[in-house]
Amino acid sequence: MPRTWNNFTYEGQVLIDLSIIKNTNSITLNVDGLIIHKINTTLLNSQHNCLAILSQIFDEEKQFFIIRFTNDLGIGNYSLYLKFNGEIRDDVFGFYRSNYKDGDKIKWIAVTQFSPIFARRAFPCFDEPYLKATFKLGIGHYGNQTITSNTQREKIQLIRHEDDDWNGKNGKL
Repeated sequence: MPRTWNNFTYEGQVLIDLSIIKNTNSITLNVDGLIIHKINTTLLNSQHNCLAILSQIFDEEKQFFIIRFTNDLGIGNYSLYLKFNGEIRDDVFGFYRSNYKDGDKIKWIAVTQFSPIFARRAFPCFDEPYLKATFKLGIGHYGNQTITSNTQREKIQLIRHEDDDWNGKNGKL
């Protein structure tokens, strides 16, 4: 998807560390309104071997994204990688947009509200009250933009992309 900053869409990726405590042939994540790039979905075991995926299914009613594997996943540690696209919505749940006036200009801001089950609108995750997990979130933005958070910032990293020059500013992460 091309980077277009006026249509309130974004690209994302998640890397989820899993501890499987009982053999299973599937992983079910919560997703609401996101487009998963199924071709990029990858599960690695602790030896960094890529495991064969049988199917990837959306259950829109239950807001599930179900990944089934060719073979059972045994007890152990795994890493699940997904790429996705989302929309910064115009409601007040998940990852949404708001605006304010600065003189004659309308300025847009992106806001999050993940409680109780709205993180699934921002990124694929385990988003059930009994499955809450800690996570690290990286936000890419341009140098003329400000990011604030209610948690401590871990790092700032300058990133450069061939199409990241917007108003002459380079991106930050």
